[in-house]
Amino acid sequence: MALNYALTSIKNFKDLCFKASPEEGVKAKTQKLIWMTLIIKMDEITEKNYLEFYGRMMTSSAVYSTDDGITLDDIRAHIGLKTNTNVRTNSSFYSSLMKEEKSQQLRRQEVADVSAPVAA
Repeated sequence: MALNYALTSIKNFKDLCFKASPEEGVKAKTQKLIWMTLIIKMDEITEKNYLEFYGRMMTSSAVYSTDDGITLDDIRAHIGLKTNTNVRTNSSFYSSLMKEEKSQQLRRQEVADVSAPVAA
């Protein structure tokens, strides 16, 4: 399934979301937020959910050790962004994220065990 998005409900979307002109493409922060909807399983940013969007993004960034440079102000500015990503409830999202964290910890432990010198 292709990721589709709509930006026209974002206040001042032409200046905020696009480079010099829409033909030149979408700005990097807007692109990151569009793709972030796939990772955090939220299909839009609204007045009611932008704090949850930020919270999921920050938690996900901590688990995957990434920093996209997106701030709460960036998310608030993009209220109105909509995508066709699959949505998950908070409990489902955080449950799957914690499973991923546990899996990563186990992989790190396996690597540490393999790398440890064998006592003679």
